Amino acid sequence: MCEYDVKMPKVCCNKFVSTGSRSGIDITSEASLLPTECGNISGERIVGGKVADMYAFPWMALIIHKKRNRFDFGCGGTIINSKYILTAAHCVDSTVEVVAVRVGEYNIDTNLDCTGFGEYRKCETYEDFAIAKTIIHEEWTTEPVPKNDIALLRVEGDIDFTHKNVSPICLPIAAELRNRDLTGAKAEVTGWGITDEGYSSSKLQQVTVSIYGNEFCRTQYMGRLPVYVEWNVTCAGSFLKDSCSGDSGGPLQVKSKYGDTHKYVQYGIVSFGPRQCGINPGVYTDVTKYMDWILNNIKP
Repeated sequence: MCEYDVKMPKVCCNKFVSTGSRSGIDITSEASLLPTECGNISGERIVGGKVADMYAFPWMALIIHKKRNRFDFGCGGTIINSKYILTAAHCVDSTVEVVAVRVGEYNIDTNLDCTGFGEYRKCETYEDFAIAKTIIHEEWTTEPVPKNDIALLRVEGDIDFTHKNVSPICLPIAAELRNRDLTGAKAEVTGWGITDEGYSSSKLQQVTVSIYGNEFCRTQYMGRLPVYVEWNVTCAGSFLKDSCSGDSGGPLQVKSKYGDTHKYVQYGIVSFGPRQCGINPGVYTDVTKYMDWILNNIKP
């Protein structure tokens, strides 16, 4: 996310509370194309560390760009079903050339990712998919700052969920998830983006951030561009911790009650931030405000 340069500081955010006309309506019955088996929480994560466990976030995807005749992992995304990747619009719009999407990746410097020793050693590989269709929000704009920064990629073929390192993340389908006030909640941001050492990570990184409400964001940004609070975004961060540890298009995910258990639910998409990361909160597209858009644009 750090490489996405904007000419102004970040601005205000909302509390994730849906204000649309369908905010109190349960759309579970309309979400038949989204899997119910999703967002499983792994107990094998490194507590307090920045490097994620190999199996902790199997919904992570990498958007592969072509730049000056070479391939580059330009952004992140998330698997939401066997056909679609959710990401940010600025990761896939006309300013970049998207050639493929990769799932099942952990360490981009190796062809095989392995964990354990001896008879307990397990190895996994990634899979690359061509893009069948790119779907960008109809009102996506970069002026004066990114707005409606959300997109879907439909892949050629089907993503295989029989491997432990590949599975979908949960989305806030139920009304209680979409209407939940997450102000003060802890969230995880994951990706291969710029670390505090100033370079991209070869291994998947995770960082824990706090979700902030409107008033805090207004204080942080000294009241500048207050109208942005209505633009379907939220903000999150902690001092010297934000989505610089992840990629644009990657998820802001919160452990949430999902049916009869707790799972990771994606509430945000990394959108943009200040040039110096970790000083002010990062700005995220609020997924709860776009559930209708997502459901209207995914097909069998």
